[in-house]
Amino acid sequence: MWKLTVALCTMISVWLALPQPLTAQTCRVPLDVTGMRDSLNEILAAGEVTNEVADFGVAAPKMLESPVADGVISPDEYANSCFISFADHLNPGNVLPDLDTIDGTGDADLSLNLHMAHTNEYLFLAFEVTDQVLDLDSGVNPFTNDSVQLYFNPDLVPDDFNRETVGALNNFEGWYLLADAAGDGNVRFNNRLSGALSLNSVADPPPVAGEAYSAGLPSETGWVLEWQIPLASLDTVSDEAATITPAETGDVMLFNFVIVDNDIVGSSAQDTQATLWIDPNDPRTPFNGGEHVWLVPLQLTEGISGILGDVNNDGLVDTADIDELAAAIRAQTQDVIYDLDGNGEITIDDHAMLINDILNTYYGDSNLDLEFSSRDLVTVFTVGEYEDEIAENSTWADGDWNGDGEFSSSDFVLAFTSGGYEQGPRLAVASVPEPAGTTLCLLGILGLSCVRRSAVLRSMHRSDLA
Repeated sequence: MWKLTVALCTMISVWLALPQPLTAQTCRVPLDVTGMRDSLNEILAAGEVTNEVADFGVAAPKMLESPVADGVISPDEYANSCFISFADHLNPGNVLPDLDTIDGTGDADLSLNLHMAHTNEYLFLAFEVTDQVLDLDSGVNPFTNDSVQLYFNPDLVPDDFNRETVGALNNFEGWYLLADAAGDGNVRFNNRLSGALSLNSVADPPPVAGEAYSAGLPSETGWVLEWQIPLASLDTVSDEAATITPAETGDVMLFNFVIVDNDIVGSSAQDTQATLWIDPNDPRTPFNGGEHVWLVPLQLTEGISGILGDVNNDGLVDTADIDELAAAIRAQTQDVIYDLDGNGEITIDDHAMLINDILNTYYGDSNLDLEFSSRDLVTVFTVGEYEDEIAENSTWADGDWNGDGEFSSSDFVLAFTSGGYEQGPRLAVASVPEPAGTTLCLLGILGLSCVRRSAVLRSMHRSDLA
């Protein structure tokens, strides 16, 4: 025990700085399209499409708690987010050369966080647009405002969308929606379960069952447009029949979108059409090119519990999640369920976020009663795994507070330098007091002495019983 006390006192000035965040991936939940592109390309080729499916895709994970299409994006409302920049004119995030007036200020002029999720009934897409010039009220027709066009090919067969018949009765095997960012819920082409497409703008009340709905609001940096799209309007079977086979979890469809960025207020010229994906060999707009240029896979993926930090999906955030996350970090796992801070990397930062922010407790809180106290020291020494030389056999409850699988002096350094010992429960808005080195040494010596005295007493008690 003495070597632990020495280690604690000599290392008490060492503060464990967290690594700097790394550059984020394009999407928080990346979609691996490697295994699906060949089969998708075969389907397109059978429909006489020479273009190839994009090597980038988007995932809409299933959530137990449904997002709300209200024009306001709440923390943890969506299971996946992708950052899309249009400044470089490179897929994903491209701009047609003849429809481009981005003024050189890059992402501040136009960029996007695309948020995605689905439930048993709906696909939710939220466009969080950074835009320096807002054009939200140039008329009733959403074509004259900043707006979003969505294009879906759920049956994967490129034989449904006909720009000449837009607005007529149509099927749900290939279609598009248009809505603006004015915040009034306008949807130009509003699909309903009846199969009717409304040609004129419709100012919708809150959505009814089976209705595609949008809600938009200005934001501090631009505008937000959220979509609620019934899975029953995404027909996955190519039979041209009135019977609809709704999309469900696991299904893949082909997809594209356009953000119309009107920087000349009052004009309907659609100054910039920023597109998710433009085929270099077929640079038509999604409207003009139809399903031949809707080339981005969108998959309704298996979901998460909707509770941030519940990495094992049991509906709780507890020591089991701490241990699973620690094991994932040690194994360098890149499953996005462990990327709690959303920076695209699974690192010790995610471990710190789980302990400090999500569980709102301190390192050292082995029994997870939301404070670090002498009870936790008694708990871990009772288990008896301190420096037992058995590889990675310790858990959070056993004293492995830094997540390396061992209960060692480094765990005490982390716990005591984090400043939570005998501070009571962490207050969400309070700063953590910095521990004094002398105090920590005294606490360490006192705590270890108490533990050692208890061990001696237990040994004496056992000898008396012998």
